[in-house]
Amino acid sequence: MQLTLQSEKTGDMVVVRCSGRIVRGEEAQFLQREMEKLTERTNKIVLQLAEVNYVDSGGLGVLVRLRGVLREAKGELKVCQLQPFVREVLRVTNMLIVFHPYASEKDAIDAFSVQPPTEH
Repeated sequence: MQLTLQSEKTGDMVVVRCSGRIVRGEEAQFLQREMEKLTERTNKIVLQLAEVNYVDSGGLGVLVRLRGVLREAKGELKVCQLQPFVREVLRVTNMLIVFHPYASEKDAIDAFSVQPPTEH
C-alpha cells in the first residue's frame, strides 16, 4: 500500500494523518519531502499513524531525522495512535522513549500546550 498523507493546520501546528506503509524507498522519500515543506511553515507537527500498518528501518530513520530537525528549530514531533506493529517496532528499537507516543490525536495536540516546569 502506498503512503498517503493528509495535513491540516491546527493553530500553530500541523496534524498529518498518514495511511499506508512508511518504508525505505519511495514512501520514505515522499514523507521526507512533505515533512520538509511543512517544517518551513511550523516547528510543531503531529503525525497521526492510525492507518500506518508497517514501518521499516528506512521509515524510522525519516521519523528520527524529522524529530531532530524540529527540535533544532525549537519545536517537536508528536506521534499518536500507533498500530500494534508500529508500536512494537518503536519498542524493540528503544524509540518509544524518544517519541513518547500519544493514545489520541487530541492528546498529542494538547501536549504542545503543556509547559515544562521552570527551574528556580
